Amino acid sequence: MFNKFIVMFSLVTLALTPALAGCGKKGDKKEGSKPLSCNIPKVKSCIEYLGDQLKLGPEKLKAKCGDDLGELVEGPCPTADAIGTCAVDVRKNTYYKGYLVPVEELEKACAANKGTFTPVK
Repeated sequence: MFNKFIVMFSLVTLALTPALAGCGKKGDKKEGSKPLSCNIPKVKSCIEYLGDQLKLGPEKLKAKCGDDLGELVEGPCPTADAIGTCAVDVRKNTYYKGYLVPVEELEKACAANKGTFTPVK
């Protein structure tokens, strides 16, 4: 049951990337603004909010992060055990070892959402 939930959450995260990232324009990161990240260890992923996403403020981003699944933290997503990232507009998803979707599928999903996938070795 829990694994089925994780898979569904993971797929929804991939599917919603363009909708959630559409709040800003590429390159809108402001000088001096620090990213906020939603670290979701239960599903082996992290979402880094940048640029105009930060204008939503910590409370709204915390709600997007999901109080029971993720933790909103200041700074970029951790890089330890990362297998790849998908950057779409003002948001970057980081995926870690143990993520239920294979790297090849993550890369395809990222490209389908007009993102840039960067594998981590």
